[in-house]
Amino acid sequence: MSTYISDIYLLRHGETDLNKNQLTQGVTDAPLNEAGLQQAEEAGEKLRKMGLTFDYVFSSPLVRASRTGQIVSGLSADDPRFIIVPELCEMNFGVLEGKPFMGALNMVVLNKDPASYTPPEGGESFDEIFARMDRCLQKMGTLSEELYRKQAEETGRERPLSILAASHGMAMRVMLSIIRRTGVKDIWKTIIGNCDVFHLRLESGAKPGEWIYTELPKTLDHGDPYDPHVKG
Repeated sequence: MSTYISDIYLLRHGETDLNKNQLTQGVTDAPLNEAGLQQAEEAGEKLRKMGLTFDYVFSSPLVRASRTGQIVSGLSADDPRFIIVPELCEMNFGVLEGKPFMGALNMVVLNKDPASYTPPEGGESFDEIFARMDRCLQKMGTLSEELYRKQAEETGRERPLSILAASHGMAMRVMLSIIRRTGVKDIWKTIIGNCDVFHLRLESGAKPGEWIYTELPKTLDHGDPYDPHVKG
């Protein structure tokens, strides 16, 4: 029998100058710019107006995601409820980071025919990021259950947790692809703007360590003016 463990709200970070200038970002640790800080503030306010608060934050270690998670949740980075999950980090684009998004053949292929993408030197392949994000989903399931059990012991009642997971565009696309059981070829069909929020419901499965993720209606949708896959 499954147990409803948590609602996980997948959050993309706010804007950086690399986003604005349409440069490949990946694991480059770029901070939020002024627009990004404002986006995070506005997203936090919108979520609070919806009645959403967060028991915990799971965050990528990169500063743009971590800072966004702090602003949106109201939890500081040194709060024990703010938990760094390295697997939430963005896809690594190796030597092409900081270069124009469509400035190299690898990136043109990535955007036009992702199934044929070959990573540049130092970069991550789709096989690698799919494996990493699968581990990420498993890890978030395990952490969520541990925190759920801890709360139940401390309060004497079981209540699903509300968790904010601060991450990145490609990392989130891959997680959603795993949950939807779609492949690499459809990776760009999901548009993820800065400070967009996707809602996942997490349940434990029949076996220990088995997690069931269900995608619910999107919570915040801002669109992405920098995504070349947006039509119109």
